Amino acid sequence: YFIQFYCYFLIESLRKETITLPDLILIKKQLLDELDISFFEDRFDKATASEQLVLLAMAELYGEKITPSAIMSHLKMDKSSFFTYLNNLLEKNLIYKASRGHYVFSIPLFKDFLLRKKQKV
Repeated sequence: YFIQFYCYFLIESLRKETITLPDLILIKKQLLDELDISFFEDRFDKATASEQLVLLAMAELYGEKITPSAIMSHLKMDKSSFFTYLNNLLEKNLIYKASRGHYVFSIPLFKDFLLRKKQKV
């Protein structure tokens, strides 16, 4: 759905046979605003308030892959609660286990959305 939405927005906004990088740069803010409203916000709202805190912490700490210990330390959260939230986020397909002990976001550009959202609060 993400890729379909992204491409549809580009085609409808630019209405050109060939879309170039400068074209994308020209409408990037509009595209991100629309993705925030129409795509990312719905996914974020799937998470409970505590799960949202985990997602926001992941975005703040995000490197290539993030470890549960880094997130727990950042949030000062106990292990049992944290792993419950982490498993819920996995089940909701908002994150996935990239390798043993490392997690990443399932949705392209989701980290950037979370950082934008955090700035607005």
